[in-house]
Amino acid sequence: MRDDPAFQHFLEHADVFHIQYRTPRHDERFKQMTLPEAFHIALRARGIARVENIFRAANEPNPHADLMDLADTLLAFDEFFRAWRIAHLTMVEKMIGGKSGTGFLGPEYLMETAGIRVQEKNRVFQEPQVRPRFFEELWRVRTRLGNS
Repeated sequence: MRDDPAFQHFLEHADVFHIQYRTPRHDERFKQMTLPEAFHIALRARGIARVENIFRAANEPNPHADLMDLADTLLAFDEFFRAWRIAHLTMVEKMIGGKSGTGFLGPEYLMETAGIRVQEKNRVFQEPQVRPRFFEELWRVRTRLGNS
C-alpha cells in the first residue's frame, strides 16, 4: 500500500475525518521492506530467478524445500487474512448494520477491500480500494503449476 497513490493521499489529506493518519511511524514503516520483497531477496540469495523453481513434485528431491514451505506459509497468511476481512465485515454488519463505525468508512468500504463489491456511495477514495492478496505472484505460480 505504500506505493498506492490513493492510500498515500488519504494518509496525508484525511480532512474528511479531522484526524491525522500520517505519522512518523508510518514513514519509518514505509521505508522498510515488505514480506514479498524479503521473500524475493531470499530467492535471489539462492540464485533462484523464478519463483516456480522452488516447487517440485512430492516424489522429487527439492533443494529448496524450505523456501517451498515458506511459500506455502505465505499463501496461508493470505488465505487467513482474507478470511479475517470477511469475518470482520460480518461482525461490523451484525453490530452496526450499514452505518460507519470506528474506522469511519463503514461496511461498504470493507466489502470493497475484501473484493466483494465496489462501494457505490459515500466514497472517500476515488479509485476502488480492492486490496489484492499480499503474495499475488505466488497465487499465479500455483495456478500455472496446477494447469501443467
